[in-house]
Amino acid sequence: MEDVILYEHEGKALLRQVGLSVPCGQLLNPTSPPPNWTGPLVLKAQTLSGKRAAEEGITVVRQPTELLTAIERMFGRQINGARVETILA
Repeated sequence: MEDVILYEHEGKALLRQVGLSVPCGQLLNPTSPPPNWTGPLVLKAQTLSGKRAAEEGITVVRQPTELLTAIERMFGRQINGARVETILA
């Protein structure tokens, strides 16, 4: 049997399909408008590699004024050799 590797947002979609509750999120690409939010927001780079946090691929944004900078910084990264093309907020 072959291993199946999923992005986090794909795994969450599958879990929702079978009726499990998962936190909501918004998938961002470089041209997406920034998400609307009212509190701390977690940005997660969608790469097929582990240890994203160690490579600054997971960021907690606490202030609305920090959001655009954090998104732009994450899209400019390479995490374990993979370019960040989407972010789960």
